Amino acid sequence: MKNHKLYAVLTGDIVGSSKLKASQRSHLLSVFKSTFNTIENILPG
Repeated sequence: MKNHKLYAVLTGDIVGSSKLKASQRSHLLSVFKSTFNTIENILPG
């Protein structure tokens, strides 16, 4: 599969996220980005 990228779409809701403080939402976003970067480095392609 040369030159073919693998894509994923994640949808959903973080239950209770509207109650998070701005700093907590920012941290959550950072954790998501870090996690997706890790997955990108693990998966071939």
